[in-house]
Formats: sequence, C-alpha cells, structure tokens
Amino acid sequence: MCIRDSLTWSAYKNNVREIDPRVEDSFLQKATEFLVDCGEIYLARLANDDIMVVLKPDWLCSNIFGPAFANDTMFVKDRSFSRLGHKSVYTVTELNKHFQKVTDVQLLLQLLQHLGLGYAFNCEKFVIPSLLPNDMPPWDKSPVFTEYYGQRVKCSGDVDIFAAGFFPGLQVCLMQEFAIEANLSRVSRYAVKFTSGAEGMVLLTVERHAVDIIVRGKGQQQRGQCFQLLTKVLKLTYIELQKRSPGTCVVTEYLSPHDLRNHMMPSDVYSYTEEALMLAEQTDGLLVNKYSVCQEKVSETLCSGHDPKFLIILKWNCDVKWMLETVKEKLVDLLEPVSCIGLDHRALAQAFKICEQHVLRLQATHHCMQARTMSVTATLLEKWSEGKHVSTFGELHKIFKDLGRITGLCDWGREDAVTVLEEMFLTLDVFDAV
Repeated sequence: MCIRDSLTWSAYKNNVREIDPRVEDSFLQKATEFLVDCGEIYLARLANDDIMVVLKPDWLCSNIFGPAFANDTMFVKDRSFSRLGHKSVYTVTELNKHFQKVTDVQLLLQLLQHLGLGYAFNCEKFVIPSLLPNDMPPWDKSPVFTEYYGQRVKCSGDVDIFAAGFFPGLQVCLMQEFAIEANLSRVSRYAVKFTSGAEGMVLLTVERHAVDIIVRGKGQQQRGQCFQLLTKVLKLTYIELQKRSPGTCVVTEYLSPHDLRNHMMPSDVYSYTEEALMLAEQTDGLLVNKYSVCQEKVSETLCSGHDPKFLIILKWNCDVKWMLETVKEKLVDLLEPVSCIGLDHRALAQAFKICEQHVLRLQATHHCMQARTMSVTATLLEKWSEGKHVSTFGELHKIFKDLGRITGLCDWGREDAVTVLEEMFLTLDVFDAV
C-alpha cells in the first residue's frame, strides 16, 4: 500500500479530475459508494472527520495486515515482509521502521484505529490488541492479601456479547490511567493488571460476555483504597461501554470473596445479584455460594465502612455495621470520654446494654495495648451491633438523643452525635426524618 493507494478525500477528488475535469461532486460520491458496495475500494471516516479512500483493500489485507499480525503458525506468502513481535506497546519509531518500505505509516496508524485493530496510547506509542500475549498477568496467591472484592459487568442476554473494540479500548484507558506502559507482565489479550494503593485486575471472558473487576488489599487498612479503586475502574468500564459498545444491556453482580481469595478460574467464581444481597441483608446477612457450597457474609462481599449502597437504599433502617469509617471516627472523637482520672465508658455501655465487667476488661486491654487496638468507644459500637439481630441507625439516633436520660446522669442527649448521623445522610442526599 503506497501513499498513492491511500488518499484523503480531497486528494482522491483531485486525482479523478485530472482524468476527467467534468466530474461533479454528486456523481463522484455516488460512483464511490457503488465501488465501496462492490468491495473495490474502502472508505474510512477518521476521527478528525476526514475521509480516507483505500484504493486496494484486498492488497492491504493480504499483504499488510495479514503478514504483520499473523501468528507464528500461519503461512506468510511474502517472506520479505516480517511479522510484528508480541509486545504490549509499540513506538511509532518501531512501526515506521517496520512498515516504511510498503506504506505510509501515519495513514496506516489512522486506518488501524478506524478499524479497531490498534489504539493510540499517546502520540508516541501504539497498542495492537491482537499482538498482546495470551498469558494472564501474574496474580499470585499471597497471605499478605486478605481483602478481596470484585464486581462482574455482564451482558443481560445469554447470547449477547460486547463489541470487539470495547475491551481493547478499556485496556488502553486503564493503561493511561495507571501509567502501565511497556510491561508485558501487566497486560494480556484478556486481562490488564494495575496498582493504585491496592492492587487490581480486569478480566474479559473468552466469549466477550462479561468483564470481572477484582481488587485486593493488605489488611483492613487498605479496604478504603480497595473501594476507591473498584469504584474508579467500574466508572471507566461504563464510560467505555457507552463509547464502544452502545446499546449493550448489562447487569452488575458481586463476586464471591471466598472464590477470589482461593484464586479460582474466572469462570468458576460465583457472583451474587444485587437482589440476592438485599434479601440476605434484610434476613440473616448470609449469602449462599452455590459453586463452592459455602456461606458468606454480605459485609465481606461489599467494602463495609466505605460502600454506601445499603445506607442509600435502607436509610435509617440500615444496620450500623455499614457506618462509613469517616463518620465512625467523628463519633468516636465526640463520645470518647475524657476526665482527670482517665476514661470512663460506663455511660455509653449502659445505653448499649453492655455489662460493666466487659467494659472494664476492654478498658484494661486498651490501656495495655493502646497503640495496637481501636478505641473502647469504637469497640462498644461494634459490640452493640454484633449483639443484636438488627441494630439500625434509627435506633442509634434515638439512643444518642436520649443518652442522658438513659443513664440517669442528665435530662439531655448528645445532639452533637445526632448531628453527625444526620449529616451523613444529608451528604448521601437520602436524608429523611427519623
């Protein structure tokens, strides 16, 4: 494909009029459309609204795309034209060197993007999905990773699939977002791995029916980073879906943390619908994994302390175990008692109906291991939640309003703690009066 075999629309018109100056634009448009329908030429509408006219599409496919992108088992007729090696990212300089004898590289790169065969990583680098390695990025099982979360975006119809350009476009988007460049261990044809505090990976099923987004972190201290990373990648996934696979109806499901921790194959990882999560949350809080035949907690499937899903849906009827960590920290700062003789948590424990002996043990433990344990107030909040079948924000709101009367110390409550709870729901834009 020489420069003369691929022309812009204006150059194409000028060449035609050199043969016959009387040719009108309308006639040329109709004649060109006829040649396109016959397969004699190919028109490519580029991103800059220009039109490229490929005069020899059969030669382009058999002599350029075929030999360059063929795998090692395919027969290449023209031995003088070498295959491109398997890489995650190609520089424009490398492509220039490879194709300069047979084609105009800049026009070729524009055509590759138009056909969905290649994607610009930036002005100097290019990604060709068909030449990415087939091997999965390393995702080794390690005891240091204890927090696993994931969501599955899949086509709602059993026979539906994503458009061919969706996942390569998402890969390039993630590579740009997380600065993944020429690192073969992080990108493959069906997966891309990235790090942003926590570690994440996105996998496409072979039949292009679903995408799994998985994140993992080192202990509860990275749970917030896991949630932020999962939320960001999910948002980018939906943007690419709308851009490259419009009209595809999808549903989002939640991956089993048990299966993720055990590093099962993607096809063997069980997923829960949002309806199943809601039903479990409103009953005993347990989910049934039908693949691994085990039970899992809803609070382990979502990033409790960071994911506001149930707060938004259930509002004041939501269980306090879903309290956001930022809100819990504010409450602890307000409710942690301070006196000249030390800390006294008996008033709060009385309101939560937790025995005094248990409180004294917690205070002693906290005094001995202060640097390594959460505050006694935070522990009391957790104990109150664990000790009841349902402990809602509505109940906690009432306790804070009546805290003084419950303990018999005064006739007023803790309006400052009440305000913190109300502000949380106001921030989520789901505030209703209790």
